[in-house]
Amino acid sequence: MKKLQGTPYNELKIQSSNIRLNLLSSLFLIIAGLWLVFYAPNATLSCQRIESKQGNCKLTKTILLGSNTQEISLDNLVGGKVTKGSKGSTRVELLTKSGGIPFTDYYTTSWGDKNDLANKINDFVANPDRKSLNLSQDDRRGAWIFGSIFVLAGVLPYVWKREKLNL
Repeated sequence: MKKLQGTPYNELKIQSSNIRLNLLSSLFLIIAGLWLVFYAPNATLSCQRIESKQGNCKLTKTILLGSNTQEISLDNLVGGKVTKGSKGSTRVELLTKSGGIPFTDYYTTSWGDKNDLANKINDFVANPDRKSLNLSQDDRRGAWIFGSIFVLAGVLPYVWKREKLNL
């Protein structure tokens, strides 16, 4: 910052900033925030049992832009387990005879009790008297909060500059 002095009672301050760097960092924050808002996930498992090994489960993964549903027959479902990713992150997997199916496409550190979800899946598989199972892992609220904070952090500096300049 340079100071230009006229009289002892007034001085003019000239501030220089790199506008390209400011725009790039703001654009990054806005894009990251919008990505969090639009791709905030919700996973739902809904199982219906007709007889002991007859029935099916629907695993639905929903984001703001759409959803994807996968059907799993009950005779193929073996159980559920919590798998570990990097740095202590975990997620629930549905165990089938042909391999594991992730309940969510991502690992999280401590958003909800994943052991409880896996235990409920295992209990449903082991107990043929239970006719239905409905589970959900909804991480949209946290993603929307962080996404909104990122967008605001990208936009607010320009709003404040505009107010300072009285434009």
